[in-house]
Amino acid sequence: MIKSIVPLLITATALTANAGFSDFFSSKEKKPEAQTAPAAKAPEAPAAAATATATDLADSLKARIAEASKSALEEAKALIKDPATAAPVKEQLTKLADSLTGGKDGAAAEALAKIVALKPTEQQMGLVKELQAHVGTLVLGRNFNAADPASGGAVKAAIDAIKAKDTAGIIGNLQKLADNNKLTDAQKQMAGNLLASWSPKLAAAAEKAKAGVEKLKGFGL
Repeated sequence: MIKSIVPLLITATALTANAGFSDFFSSKEKKPEAQTAPAAKAPEAPAAAATATATDLADSLKARIAEASKSALEEAKALIKDPATAAPVKEQLTKLADSLTGGKDGAAAEALAKIVALKPTEQQMGLVKELQAHVGTLVLGRNFNAADPASGGAVKAAIDAIKAKDTAGIIGNLQKLADNNKLTDAQKQMAGNLLASWSPKLAAAAEKAKAGVEKLKGFGL
C-alpha cells in the first residue's frame, strides 16, 4: 500500500514544481503596463473666449456709464447755477437733469441738442462739451447694444470716439446709427439728437432729406 502511494506523491510534487517554474518564467515575460500620460488641458474654446471678451466689454462700459451719469448731472447743475446762463438754456438744462434722473435718455438727448442750438457763452462751452461727452456716452451705453451686429460696430466706435475726443469719428458713427433702419425709431431719434449736438448743420440737412423722402412716400413714390 505504501509503495503505491509514494510514486503518486512524487508525481504530484513534480507537477507542483513545474507549475511554479512556469509561473516564474511567465511572470518574467510579462511586459510592464504602459503608463497613461496625463491628459493635455484642452485649449479654451473660441466661444468661451468671445464670451469672456464680451463680459469684459460690458463691465467696462457699465463703469463708464456710471461715471458719465454722475458727471453729467454735476455739470448740468453747475451750468444752471451759473448767473451767466440764459433762461432758455437753464430750462433745457433742467429738463436734461430731470430726464437723466428719471431714466428718460431720449428726452435728455433732445434737451442736449437744444442746449447746443441755443449757443451758450464761450466761457460755458468748455463745460457744455464735457456735458455733451457724458450724455453721449450715457445714452449710447444704456440704450444700444454695443455687441449687436445690427449696429455695425458704430455704437462702440462712437463711444470710443467720444472718449478720444475724435469729433469726426463721433459724427460719422452717430450718422450711421441715425440712418440705420435695423434700429428702432427711438434709437435712431436718440442718435439723431446726439448728432445734432455735435453737428447741428449736418443733423438739419439729414432731417431735411428725411422729410423729403417721407413727402415722396406720401405721393406713392
